[in-house]
Amino acid sequence: MKLRCLSVIFLFLLGMVFVSCRTSREIPKDCTNYIFENQSDYRSYFIRLDYIDGTYAEGRAYSIDDDLLMEADAFTVNVRKNKCKVTLCDTIVYTLKLKSYADGIYGGGFTGDNISGKKSFMLYPYHDDDPRVFDRKRYQDEIFEVEKISDVTYANVEGFWSSLPDDTIDVVNIIKMGVLNSLKKKDLDLDMDIYLPKNDTLEKRPLMMFIHGGAFFTGDKATLPYQKWCTHFASLGYVCVSINYRMGFRISSKSIERTAYQATQDAHAAMRYLVSKKDVYRIDPDYLFVGGASAGSITALNLAYMRNKNRPESSYSGFLRSDLGGLETSGNRIYSKFKIKAVANMWGSVYDLEILKNSKASIISFHGDEDGILPYEYGYPFEILGDFKEVLFNEMYGSLMIHEKALELGIRSELHTFRGQGHSLHLDENRNLSDNFYVMQDEMVDFFYDELLPSPVRILQDENDIHRFTVDMTDVEVLDWNVVGGVVIEENEGEIRASWLEDENVRELRVSGYYTNGACFEDVFVIENAEVYESNSY
Repeated sequence: MKLRCLSVIFLFLLGMVFVSCRTSREIPKDCTNYIFENQSDYRSYFIRLDYIDGTYAEGRAYSIDDDLLMEADAFTVNVRKNKCKVTLCDTIVYTLKLKSYADGIYGGGFTGDNISGKKSFMLYPYHDDDPRVFDRKRYQDEIFEVEKISDVTYANVEGFWSSLPDDTIDVVNIIKMGVLNSLKKKDLDLDMDIYLPKNDTLEKRPLMMFIHGGAFFTGDKATLPYQKWCTHFASLGYVCVSINYRMGFRISSKSIERTAYQATQDAHAAMRYLVSKKDVYRIDPDYLFVGGASAGSITALNLAYMRNKNRPESSYSGFLRSDLGGLETSGNRIYSKFKIKAVANMWGSVYDLEILKNSKASIISFHGDEDGILPYEYGYPFEILGDFKEVLFNEMYGSLMIHEKALELGIRSELHTFRGQGHSLHLDENRNLSDNFYVMQDEMVDFFYDELLPSPVRILQDENDIHRFTVDMTDVEVLDWNVVGGVVIEENEGEIRASWLEDENVRELRVSGYYTNGACFEDVFVIENAEVYESNSY
């Protein structure tokens, strides 16, 4: 008790002495917190001045010892010339005298009641570091302007066509053009639009690739929804891409199925191309995301989960049809392995749920439960065709069945069901962007952000030293500690030692920073008492 009091006195005296010797005889008001070190027993104390009036001050002293929570001892301080008198608990009096000052650290000696001889001390101001504030978070907020590179060729194939914008021509002309163009295959260059975060300095960015819909018959990479989505994701810090692919088919189930498979081959070629250019576009191959709507979603799901062993029977050679080859054999000669991290499935479906066993890619799905084009649960596509649909299509598994199968296999999956709604949720009856467009956009951003966190940073308390807290620095680029209601004893990269004031209402340890991929993190550790505590992340 007396030793703690003495230490507190030292701290205040030192501060007072400094003021008395240098400028005025008043206690400085620019600093109210100090660390006092008793050089005789090497114990440290945290000093807090609660009230200052000229040469008089009142405060509290806390011993930094084995307890996680520090108890307070009240004291008063009176400055007289180059000496400082400290009274503890209204009874014990100490006298402190400053002897030296260098680099913001004060040294001196003290005497007092029940002390034999003169003891030495050191005193220095204690300043709380301002916590890191994330005004805008990469991958969650729009922080970049966007530059677009248009019509980058990624493959050369034989097909009917690769672009037929359905927002610029009417249905009758689409059908007429399709019939004429599907009579003979052509040599096609497939291209993509690449959206980049402008002036971004990060060396490795996640990739988001969008695949447009249109029943494998219409659509284009530059239609409004995909321009909007690509621009938005690029502004968050992604490299974002929208691709064109082969479309068109003769009116038969085999032809439609082969076209869908060729679209998957083209998406495969596009991803191989991008991975091969990872240094050019600064793409992180560990974070490859793909999304699509309708036919684009079928293609995205197949890209993530289909393997050559799952090729549809129609993709092999048969009567009057050639072998389409494996997934990785079409479009270009680039050999680049890749693994899809997560998929955005917008009212898509698959023929075979078993393909989900091939990958652990996470899935976020959006689907109207009254979709008459692609089934929400299980059934034939294009219900509007009546019995004729069974001639053109096989039954497919929709988003609900995909979601349930994914959960069964331990795949992270979210399903957002739009009750009472049908196909093309992102457009209204006038083909303008609907409110759903932005709802889905926000959900995708949050879902993919969670995928970007390599290993959530968690504050851990040392079992052998209750003052010591650590975090795993793997994949961490920048780290910032903040002690709320307490005092930092020692801080190093990835670890901190701290104590907390028992009389504070809020006692927390916070850590924040950035992963190497640019995603930010925050974690808070709540100090309940000296022995009971818990960690809460957010």
